[in-house]
Amino acid sequence: MAKCQFSETQFVMGYLGEYFSRLRKLRPHSTPKFMLPTTSLEPLTGSDLIIERLSGLDFFQFKRSEFMNKRRGAREMASGLPKSFRPYYRFQIYNGGGIPQFDRLRDISALHPSLNTYYCAPIFHTNLEFQNIFWRQEIMNNSALINCNQFNLPQFKKPMFDIDDGDVHYMVFNKSVNGYLCSERKEVKISKEPIYFEAKNDSFNVIQIVNDLFNYIIEQEDSNNNLFRKFEESTALKFQYSSFYLMEHHNIMTIPKY
Repeated sequence: MAKCQFSETQFVMGYLGEYFSRLRKLRPHSTPKFMLPTTSLEPLTGSDLIIERLSGLDFFQFKRSEFMNKRRGAREMASGLPKSFRPYYRFQIYNGGGIPQFDRLRDISALHPSLNTYYCAPIFHTNLEFQNIFWRQEIMNNSALINCNQFNLPQFKKPMFDIDDGDVHYMVFNKSVNGYLCSERKEVKISKEPIYFEAKNDSFNVIQIVNDLFNYIIEQEDSNNNLFRKFEESTALKFQYSSFYLMEHHNIMTIPKY
């Protein structure tokens, strides 16, 4: 096993740089505002306009990949992953210890078709690869994108699958973007292109969807209700709080779509 040689910050920087570059080419007259994570929950000013122009939300959980070349991991072998799948990459799925990332990504994607949640990880692991791919502007083309809405299918739910069974779970994938979720070997669909670049969803009801997201967080999180009440009167502030909360507590980045 070879550990990833570059930081998650490097990967996120490279990925989002290309993401917004593609957006500018796709929609040259659009100049959307976007948010990067902070530890503060103070609302941003002038945000009502952002909310009114939204056509969807993307949520990203960025990961770094381990490279498995000479042998398979113990968990993958136990799940029946064949030797022929090598070489491949993997990252660990977290859902316990007070950080239910898997549940949050799965549940948010089920709230509305315009809410897209992803795991995103590089299909490379060395710093030299990163440098070469970064300057060629090919980070997105060399990244695995796992749409988490597929985890709402029956095969990824009890009794067929239990993310909280106490086992270590890995997402494994290779350069051919074939992928599995292990401890049990369950096939997952992997792509390299976000739904962002597909046709705009005109059915996106901003107020309703943001309310659903905000209410979901209230129901699921053990949070300060007094703090929540500060945000209840404004759709924009609900969106601000929801995105900041998901980043601060679950490392899930929210990107508005326009």
